[in-house]
Amino acid sequence: SASFGDEEAQPLLQPAERRPAGAAREGQRADSPPSRARPLNQAADRLRRRGNISFNRGSLGRAAGFYTQAIAQDPGDALLFSNRSITLTKLGAPHAGLADADEAVRLDSTWHKAHARRGAALAGLRRHAAAAEAYARASELEAGELEAAQR
Repeated sequence: SASFGDEEAQPLLQPAERRPAGAAREGQRADSPPSRARPLNQAADRLRRRGNISFNRGSLGRAAGFYTQAIAQDPGDALLFSNRSITLTKLGAPHAGLADADEAVRLDSTWHKAHARRGAALAGLRRHAAAAEAYARASELEAGELEAAQR
């Protein structure tokens, strides 16, 4: 298991329940896809947060490993597949990134970010027309999410 001693990383490694009030519904991440309310898998969430730290530091291989471990803990979480998708795409493995994006879309077809990840992977494969379609779908869904949030 990796050790994170950096002071700035510690808030990211705290359980979701310790986030500021209003950041997320109880038992959910603040960044959960909006179309579903799933209980938080604490083990998967901790691994996801470690993956996010690694991703933000540019340690993409390490991030992919954390996301893979998180998926093993919670294989029904679209966010985990979405995060690993963009990581794999940035690592130069857009075929694998597309497979993860497709799984994220399968798990939650109404979440804009899953479609955006699909667009990124398709662009990496130089399938530009399909990428444009995926990005257009992501944009439509995001607009709907913003409209719903304003109600």
